[in-house]
Amino acid sequence: MQREDILAALGAAYAARVNDDGAALAELWTDATTFEIEGKKSLIDAFPAAGPMNMAAAIEAIMALVKMSDARQEVVAIDGNRAVVLNYATLAFGDSEPFTTTMCDVWEFDEAGKIRSLREFLDTAMLAHEMAGLK
Repeated sequence: MQREDILAALGAAYAARVNDDGAALAELWTDATTFEIEGKKSLIDAFPAAGPMNMAAAIEAIMALVKMSDARQEVVAIDGNRAVVLNYATLAFGDSEPFTTTMCDVWEFDEAGKIRSLREFLDTAMLAHEMAGLK
C-alpha cells in the first residue's frame, strides 16, 4: 500500500466511526480483522469490546455503547502497511456526560488495502470509570 492509500483508508474509517456508519466501516476490513484494547485487562474487563476479538463484533459493541464526536486525528507515523494515529475525540458512554480524551491507534493493513488489525491504547482508568458509571 502507498502512503496515500493508507491515509485515505484512515480518513474513511474515522469519518464512518464519527457518523456511526457501521456499513461503511465494514467495507474497510475482512472477516479475519481483529481489534484489541491494550492495557491491564482487569481494568477493562467490563468493556464488551476489550478484545482481542473480531473487528465486526467489536465495532458493533463499541458503537452501541460509545458515541464519538468532535474527533481529530494526527498521523504520527506510517511504516510499510502500519500506521500510528493519535485520535483526539469527545466520547460519551451511554447517556453519560461527554468528555474529551486521546487514544493512540495502531492500524495494520493487508496487501489488498483492507484493515488487518486495530490495536487501541487509551486511558484504561477512564474506561473503567465510565463502565462503572453505567451500572
